[in-house]
Amino acid sequence: MRNLFDYGAVKSATVLTNKPEEFRSKGVTLNAAYDFGATKIGASYTKADVTEGGIDLVPSKGEFFAPVGKQATLYIDHQLADWDMSIGASASWAGGLNETRKGTTVYNALDGYNVVNACAEWTPSSHKGLAVRLGVDNLFDQRYSERSGIGSTNRLDPVYAPGRTMTLKASLKF
Repeated sequence: MRNLFDYGAVKSATVLTNKPEEFRSKGVTLNAAYDFGATKIGASYTKADVTEGGIDLVPSKGEFFAPVGKQATLYIDHQLADWDMSIGASASWAGGLNETRKGTTVYNALDGYNVVNACAEWTPSSHKGLAVRLGVDNLFDQRYSERSGIGSTNRLDPVYAPGRTMTLKASLKF
């Protein structure tokens, strides 16, 4: 791709120009899922090699070409009909990225990571439209940087995802 938009600031005004560099993305995304009735399992794998002007591109606040590198996810969901409940879990993996330099900007190397999430949702048949959901993201409290989490300074340090996060949510559809 050529002539992608570039937003910049000149004397406190936002300026829209075109980037002169050529962007290239090549890779593959594979998805598979199977439904056993009460249980669903699935997997996704992505490998993306992205360059800007011939230089490896890293994730940049989600502006262009996300994802970058190698990523995979496995998930399983199961319905417990007798209890009006569903439970599920996912495991995500991302490969590491090497340090990259673009002009005077240094994009730090990013370590690979593994993250496990789990959830349970109760939808009582006696209260139509009610759902109560308990979720645990980053179950094992891993320190990692999502591939869209890079800051914007001269030395671009990763922005780390939250640690273990528990959520309890109730919703009513009417």
